[in-house]
Amino acid sequence: MILLAGGVGVVVGVSQRVTGRGVWNIDTVSAYTGLMLRCPAPIIRVVDTKGAVRSMLIVDEGKYGINQIAEMFDGKFVKIQGTLVERDGVAMVKLLQKVAIATENPSATLSLPSSTSKPTVSLVGEIIDPKYFLGVMKPGEGKTHKACAVLCLRGGISPMFATTDTQGHVIASVIESPELDRLIPFVGDLVEIEGEGTSRVM
Repeated sequence: MILLAGGVGVVVGVSQRVTGRGVWNIDTVSAYTGLMLRCPAPIIRVVDTKGAVRSMLIVDEGKYGINQIAEMFDGKFVKIQGTLVERDGVAMVKLLQKVAIATENPSATLSLPSSTSKPTVSLVGEIIDPKYFLGVMKPGEGKTHKACAVLCLRGGISPMFATTDTQGHVIASVIESPELDRLIPFVGDLVEIEGEGTSRVM
């Protein structure tokens, strides 16, 4: 009986869905100074320790985005503080304090990015809320997370579309759509979407 119970435990554990490689540095509060942009989603562009420009999504406490704040500071250099959430190279800052105007440009490389439109693409994957998908909650995807994801998107967090490459790494893209209500019923499900691909800042 003991061996049987152990065997059942192993089978159940192996069959569970992978919860992702997301990491939330909940105990480390970091400060970032950079250029805030509203589109394609509220982000901050910063220069990392290696001198490279990096774009990070920004969300508020709870299940809320920062759309109004991003509108106010769009195109301005700001200072923010928060905890870092990251998965497969996609990063997000979960705000802990109010946004403040930076006194100076932290780097000449932080200019407004140019956008490049690509042909229409068809992708298979999942519409997700990035906050929990990137690592704040595990699992942060699939049907078990559907209700929570819907609340986050209705709270103003920008939706993203997650696909995977041949190595299993996540490719997450911001969805720009004025018709959020049309997306909500399909959150957490495996779907195919078609739209214009645009390479900008993410």
